[in-house]
This record gives sequence, C-alpha cells and structure tokens, in this order.
Amino acid sequence: MKKILLVSPFFHPEKISTGLFNTKIVEALEKKEYVVDVWCSYPFYPLWKPEYSDNSDFGNNIKRMGYWIRYPKSLILRRFILELWFFIATAFRMIKDKVDYDIIIAHVPPSLFVFPLVVFKKNVRLVTLVADLQSIHMGEGSNFFRKVVFSFVGWIERLIFNSSDRLVFMSHAMLETVGRHNLNKRIDIKVCYPGVTIARQDGISRHSLSFISSSNKNIVYSGALGEKQNPEFLYKLFEEVASSNPNLHFYILSEGNLFEKIKDMGQIQGSRINFLPLVSEVDVTELYAKSTVQIVPQKSGTSDGSLPSKVPNLISNYVPIFAVTDAGGDLAKLLDEYPLGYHTQSTDSSKVAGELLSFVQSLDDTKNLSDDEKLEIDSQICSKFSFDKFIDILSEK
Repeated sequence: MKKILLVSPFFHPEKISTGLFNTKIVEALEKKEYVVDVWCSYPFYPLWKPEYSDNSDFGNNIKRMGYWIRYPKSLILRRFILELWFFIATAFRMIKDKVDYDIIIAHVPPSLFVFPLVVFKKNVRLVTLVADLQSIHMGEGSNFFRKVVFSFVGWIERLIFNSSDRLVFMSHAMLETVGRHNLNKRIDIKVCYPGVTIARQDGISRHSLSFISSSNKNIVYSGALGEKQNPEFLYKLFEEVASSNPNLHFYILSEGNLFEKIKDMGQIQGSRINFLPLVSEVDVTELYAKSTVQIVPQKSGTSDGSLPSKVPNLISNYVPIFAVTDAGGDLAKLLDEYPLGYHTQSTDSSKVAGELLSFVQSLDDTKNLSDDEKLEIDSQICSKFSFDKFIDILSEK
C-alpha cells in the first residue's frame, strides 16, 4: 500500500484556506486507500498564536510542531520566523523518524523546510505543490529591505523547485513567471488548478447565517486578508459604493490584524460595512447562496503569484464574481469565460466602484442562469477544477 507524507505548517483545524485545502487533500488520498501522514504546525491563524490541538477530531497520523513559537507583530518577521522554525523542526523530524514513504508532498510556501526533505529523503519521490510565489508578493514596494528579501526569496524558490522530482503549479502564470528555462529538464512539471472542495447544494441546507438576508443585495468579501488582497483598497471601495447606495448591503468576513485595522477604520467613520468573523466550512454554501456578488481583490502586480483557491468553489456554485486583478492573468482569463464573472485592473476606487455597480445592475438584467448556461459552466469551466485529477497528479509515482 502506497504511503504518502504531506508537509506544510497548515492543517486542520487551521482557518487559513491552505489548512482547509491540505485537509481535503489528505481526506481524498485516504479515500483512495493510501496511508497518509502529516507534519504540520499547531493552528495559529489568524492571531499568529499557536493553539493546542490533540488531533482527536481528525486522526492520530498528524505530528504537530511549534506549540512554543511566539510570533512578533511585524508581518515580515512573522514570515521569517515561520520559515526558520519549520525548517529546523522538519530537519529534526527527518533525522529522528524513519522516513519510509513512497511520496512526500511539500505544500509551499513557506519554502525553506523543503531543503531537509531533499537532503534526507533518499529514494522517496518529492512532489512540491506551489500555491504561491512569495518572491512576487514580497517584491512589492520600493523599500530597500523588501527588495533584498525579494531577491533572496526568489533564489530560495528556484533552488527548491530544481530540487524536486515533480512540480505542481496551481496556475499557469506561476510557471510562466518562474520560466521553464529556469527549471531542470529532468523535473516533471504540471499545472493544475485547485479543485472544487465545496460541493454545490440546491437551496440553503442550513440557516446559521440569519444575520445575512437572502432577500437583500449582498456584496461580500470572505476569506483571509493579507497584503496581497489589498485590504485598504477593499475597504475604500466598499465605503465609496455604500455611501451612495443604501439598497446594497456590504459584508467583510475575515480575521487577523489587517482585518481588525480596516474594521477599526469603519467604526471610527460610522461605516455601513458589516465586519464579521470567518464562517465555518459547513456554512460556506449558505454564504454563497446569500451572496449577490463575491469580491476577489488582488493587489496590483501580484496576480501572477497566486490564484485564489476559493475561485473554483465560487464558479462551481454559480456565484457572481467581481475581481480586481491584473489583466492577462489566470483569474482574468477564467472570468472572461465565466458568464457571472467580471474583472478590472483599475486601481482607482471611484472607477472600480462604478464598474461594480454596473456589474450588479447587469445581474439584475440577467436574472437566473438558464439550464444551458449552467451546463456550459459545468462542462467548460468546472472541468478545469477536477479535484480527483488534482489528487491523481499529486499521488502519481
């Protein structure tokens, strides 16, 4: 029986989407009767404070590390500490444990922890799953220190990629950014979008989100809020539209320091925006059903570094998507094919506000999708987001 090890700081019950996605990967692999072990951190997002988990609600094949870690307030220092301690912990466990696996799946970022996997894995196949190019996101801005870090991170990423047996990029733009010519020809390179993990449901199966009325027009952002989501722009956009459109209702569902920052701004200014915590996984389909539009923001210049993992779920559930993203990237191309999608690359909040209002109006005119349109979405769009295909690519020997 094939034995697989998944290594990433993020795993159930971590709230960050990477934690949920890794959990779904392990569940899918186990359904295929693989023996799967997990090395991860204790959950720490969004407060960056490790919380104890005894694994009793998932299984005993999870080895957690880093309960004693304390993160500073600085975001860039937090990332550095996460990289460093998880690298050391992974190296120690590789030396201490008998590594008897057929495949090791390393979900990056963070990235440094891949090096001890390379050094000590012997004849084990190393599959590096690339969800995000840190070199793209950390290179933003003119700060000299950030530029130095950007160069270093880019160098680390290239070393890791070229030390892998298989590379799985979760967007075409990430592979294009890295460049095939910069990768060793012996490496098996795949591009596979993240699969659908939130199953479509007819109607609302739960009624936990009573604070959001399905009869209202609800403009929603839900998910993690980091620099790459450009939270201050998101807040400014919502404020601009909300101030002159009382018939629209606005919700930002997230957690963490940047979320608290814009929440405080909203309270000071008497905002009409509703700031709420992240909803549980079982309530996501209800949130989708009550969302007139889901906003997907990406900071200008960063869209080649990642594809938001919630996009396949939104499309599969026929949720209208309004994205602020760079032209020509994977997200923009997907929304060009999606009848309920719209994207803009503008950084002018007033202009984007006008585009958002026009998009909402177009949804009024469109009414509901026809059966033929739904069939077209399923066949042409959702076929790109097969989770089974994604799992097969990860687990192929």
